[in-house]
Amino acid sequence: MEGAGKMRYKVKGYDLLETVVVMGFMKHVYAKKCGYDLKEGIILVFEDDIQALKFLKIMEEKVEAEILHNLKELKRIENYRMIIHKYRKSDKTDDLYRFLDFSEMLTVLVVSGIVPDELDEYAYIFKMPSCSSDDWQIMERKYKELKELATQKGLIIQEGLEILEKSSLFQKYCQPGDYEELRKIFVATAEILGMLKRGKLTERMVYDLKELHCEKLMAKLPEIEDFHGSTDVRGAIRGLVFSYINNSPNMQARDIAEGLTKESNVIYYDETSYYFPEDLLKEICKPIAETTSFLHMKREMAYVGMLETNQIEKGGFTVKKAIWDSGNEHMIRLRFLKIVKNELRSEEGLAIEDYIEMQREER
Repeated sequence: MEGAGKMRYKVKGYDLLETVVVMGFMKHVYAKKCGYDLKEGIILVFEDDIQALKFLKIMEEKVEAEILHNLKELKRIENYRMIIHKYRKSDKTDDLYRFLDFSEMLTVLVVSGIVPDELDEYAYIFKMPSCSSDDWQIMERKYKELKELATQKGLIIQEGLEILEKSSLFQKYCQPGDYEELRKIFVATAEILGMLKRGKLTERMVYDLKELHCEKLMAKLPEIEDFHGSTDVRGAIRGLVFSYINNSPNMQARDIAEGLTKESNVIYYDETSYYFPEDLLKEICKPIAETTSFLHMKREMAYVGMLETNQIEKGGFTVKKAIWDSGNEHMIRLRFLKIVKNELRSEEGLAIEDYIEMQREER
């Protein structure tokens, strides 16, 4: 795969899912023996609470993950299983740190939308893409293979350590630098997956699969930086807004110069900004309400420059905007949440008003 290091790979949900499951296995079998250990848990970020809860349910069913509802009850469990906890606003910071620093096995913290302030400097945070039903079926089969491999623990520890020590992928991907520990783990998971393919594929095919696995995961590393300093709030809000539009056939975007309308599902705009009625944006943000408060979300938006306000020192986030009230035939001043227009564009780069118009034409 010449030149593979220069290629860009789209990381699908299955690639990260597979790695997380193998990391749980590796933590049990290899970590303390080979020294390749993250020494802390990982954080997976989902689009909303629905996706996060679905992930927990299927992980419990398909790969025997232990779902921890109460952080106070954290304890070691058997073998190669991992422990998963879904973040709640009521979780205490010390309990979260203890969970992520638990060294006995892999711990995974699931977060909806925005990473909490107290955790956004944690080392390993990934956006979790969605997985198809086929992905989960494949993962369930692979997990059973890993369990069978684990029954030969004494043999595979020795054999696996030899493979890891001689791995050319380590030489390629694990030079000193940023995220060296994580890169070592990625390569180690690739080597373990390669052990499952022996006898089923040629040696060259196995190597190519391992290398492709590494390339896809290395492409995730720049994403980690996006979560530090709360910059992920942009993606979270953008995703929520366009998801809401997709599920709201009556959604409107209206030039604020055209005046007030009685409709409630309206986003007003001018050349540089969007004006959201506060209740509307609060409704849009409901899918991650279990993880973060609306007040916290507004603070984060203001902090990263998405939300324009001159009242933040006084605890206010809205701005007053003059708008024509055609029903009463006079100008009125209403409060809106004013968001920089360029911060809210679709994946295709469309402004909200153009996106809504495109949807209307397609219906």
